[in-house]
Amino acid sequence: MIEKIKKQIVCSDYDGTIYITEENMEKNIKEIKKYRALGGKFVIVTGRSRTSVKGVIEEYNIPYDYIISNNGAVIYNKNMEKIYDQPIKSNISDKILKYLKTKKNIEIYFYDEEDKIKYHNQELLKIRIITQDYELAQIIEDEVNRLFKNDVIAHAAFPRMYYDNKDFVIVDIVSKKAGKENAIKKLSEILNIE
Repeated sequence: MIEKIKKQIVCSDYDGTIYITEENMEKNIKEIKKYRALGGKFVIVTGRSRTSVKGVIEEYNIPYDYIISNNGAVIYNKNMEKIYDQPIKSNISDKILKYLKTKKNIEIYFYDEEDKIKYHNQELLKIRIITQDYELAQIIEDEVNRLFKNDVIAHAAFPRMYYDNKDFVIVDIVSKKAGKENAIKKLSEILNIE
């Protein structure tokens, strides 16, 4: 007997959800395969760039139908072809960079469709700030959301993250039209799912 799926699409974050431990990952992949075998569409939703998420998909052979990456700034189909994006406009990127240059003790990274890039007055999918100062991260999040409220969304994540012998906080900035929730809504619209 074939079960009937109740949900046509399931979306899941990668870090801390699909992947927590190796054991957890194996169980999740089995469940994703079962769900997809019943006709469901599985979407990985992540703050990672296309290059980063593609690496873990290949490493663990994670089945998927769509990827929403860079915190909702871009959607890819199962062939890793871009089907939708919402970049930060270059004039806004310039203003944000000017603001960020007033801050000390931060690292600034710019992302296009693939991964980190050098900035040359262009549209961006994401701007990422890394700092070891949690209070500074909160200030940057609040000020960016206030100063550029019509254009972008800033979100501080991973307080007290530990990597490469550093304790740090990430602040990601994406277009106001992006964001994981908006990208899921857009994908549902593209797939004609209510």
